[in-house]
Amino acid sequence: MVEKFSEKSLVEDYIIEQLKNVGWRFVPADQLERESYEEPLLVSTLVRCIQRINKDSGLGDEEISKVLNELKLVTSGQEGAKRILNYYKFGVPVKFEKERVIKYVQLFDYGSPSPLPSPFKGEGIGGGISPLMGEETTLLNSSPLTGEDKGGGD
Repeated sequence: MVEKFSEKSLVEDYIIEQLKNVGWRFVPADQLERESYEEPLLVSTLVRCIQRINKDSGLGDEEISKVLNELKLVTSGQEGAKRILNYYKFGVPVKFEKERVIKYVQLFDYGSPSPLPSPFKGEGIGGGISPLMGEETTLLNSSPLTGEDKGGGD
């Protein structure tokens, strides 16, 4: 019988194998820490990473909640993409109520970047993003690939 060619057999399986060969591990979708398939952000993983990256900033639960809300409420389209790119580059501006000051909560640890190719998770058309330095996850058509932490993270 002739094997049917599909995007999965031609692209996904190949890319998964190539990433495994450079230290990534494949995580089946049903084993990811997420509440539902409708939620594009891996919230618990994202929160752990934000806490680690911003550990010296005085970040609390209230500020983390503000960051999550800001990321979830970004609209699609050109303006939303610009906003997300600014968050990647500069961080998410959040008012720290205790200090009454606006600080930028970093989504990436640019001080000790990962050697792996993709520090974010992207999920198909209209999907979300989840910066995960040290716990990199890439979804290839909803198939998760996770990079092992090569640095000194958690």
